[in-house]
Amino acid sequence: MNPFAIAPPRPSHVVFSAQAVEDRTASIEAGHYVAKEIHMAKITPPGGHLVVERPVADWLAALRSQCDPNLEHYENAYAAWRNNQDAPVQGTPLKEWPPIGVAQLEACRQADIHSVEDLANISDGALVKLGMGAMALKRKAQTWLESAATTGRATEEALALKTRIKELEQQIAKQKQTIESLQTSAKPATRRPRARKAASAKTQE
Repeated sequence: MNPFAIAPPRPSHVVFSAQAVEDRTASIEAGHYVAKEIHMAKITPPGGHLVVERPVADWLAALRSQCDPNLEHYENAYAAWRNNQDAPVQGTPLKEWPPIGVAQLEACRQADIHSVEDLANISDGALVKLGMGAMALKRKAQTWLESAATTGRATEEALALKTRIKELEQQIAKQKQTIESLQTSAKPATRRPRARKAASAKTQE
């Protein structure tokens, strides 16, 4: 883990919708009102203090020009909406979070809160939509995320240390094998004493 790495900003919460607006050019040509469908994005930044609604095409084009780090997430969410699928969740899905109950999960879904991260960063004003116990649920999400971050960091560091130890053990084993090979090749060739004695006795005769 790089302690100096800068985490990308949390993505905004986005709700897509289809709206009918007048196609003025087509209305003039046809001589009557002609509508066309456009897709709109209702964008709520983290914290929920400001809500902006923009045409999806214009909004995504602006994000591309800005090289927004969450662009791929927004594009996937838009594609999922167009295919009538559940939008991909950025973070830990609430439905996979053990502490939340069935009624609380449904309340969060109705309030367009789909991840533990969204719940932990929800504004106090938006908590009203969750009803009684919302503040306690938000604090529980914050505590869970803090604990998960600490545990995850410790696990990652332990895994890195284990990997490093294994690499060192492999290096030591390889060096030991190299040393044994060098020692074997450096040993002088042993002579056969019996053959020497036999040759000396033959000379004396």
